[in-house]
Amino acid sequence: MTSIKFSFYNLFLSQEGTLFGNDLTDFIDSLGQRQRPEDRTATINDVVYSMPHLRRFEGPRDDGTRFFWIGKFLTEKPYVGHLNDDDFDIMADDAYSPAMIIYRPGDHLLAIQSKQSAPRKKAVEDFLNYFLHENGRNQNFEIVLYKQCDQTTLDMLEEDTVVNYVSLDILTNNYRPQDNAAENPLANIINTSVRSATEFGSNYCTLTWRKGLFKRAISFQMIESLREIDFNNESIVRGKAVVKRPGLAKTTTIDLLTDGILQTEFNIGDGITAFEAMAVSANEYVHNNGIPQQCMDFYVQTYRDDVVGDDAFIQLD
Repeated sequence: MTSIKFSFYNLFLSQEGTLFGNDLTDFIDSLGQRQRPEDRTATINDVVYSMPHLRRFEGPRDDGTRFFWIGKFLTEKPYVGHLNDDDFDIMADDAYSPAMIIYRPGDHLLAIQSKQSAPRKKAVEDFLNYFLHENGRNQNFEIVLYKQCDQTTLDMLEEDTVVNYVSLDILTNNYRPQDNAAENPLANIINTSVRSATEFGSNYCTLTWRKGLFKRAISFQMIESLREIDFNNESIVRGKAVVKRPGLAKTTTIDLLTDGILQTEFNIGDGITAFEAMAVSANEYVHNNGIPQQCMDFYVQTYRDDVVGDDAFIQLD
């Protein structure tokens, strides 16, 4: 079995910071039902994204949930080959990495598959807004995703925590710098390292800090700096920290890209990669109480009082 992990958000329309709780099903359907692939494709910050598939399961259990892919074409093509063979070739076709997305309009809930190299929160927002604003429409509105917050592991760590290992993988192509480099030494190191990698012609940069066998642990300042890094930045494709918390026998591994966001995961059969088969599995998961109740209730308990209405008018095709 293969595990699929999802991160949860609430989806809104925003007009100069005022939130509207519109059901955006018609907007998503109008995009997903376009016949030509090029009409569901957008180039954003020199990266090409597309929405190749959309699925609704009609029938007695139909609650309006939509399942769709938003994916991006990778700027660097991977090598392909065979196990136990030394010969590899650059992939001839365009490399593509999609994320499965689940939209439940009744709960204003959007779940994004957590997957390396696939679009994350900011890319999904940018993609949907690209088509919201297409042909000059709806310029006074934008689609925003508010994360369903969980207590971050980083915030729970105390100063006597032993930091054993931190690693960040960063794409240098179209890199969006960390904004707080003047105040945060780690942000400055990241920005400077990416610039250096770019000057030497590298499109990928890995930064690793590791506790040596006979050395003292990495300074706790590393944790304090990590708390201020923007991990929504799509250029950071992987982030991992390994710490030893006081009183615990085992180390704790933190996924820095999803830390502090409510998540869940479910299993699908090995080898299931086609959209339709994944959507069927996701639909069964949704309708067998797979989404945690905390995520279903998050809008009502956290954001509903900030929403002024659900009748904002937007133009569709």
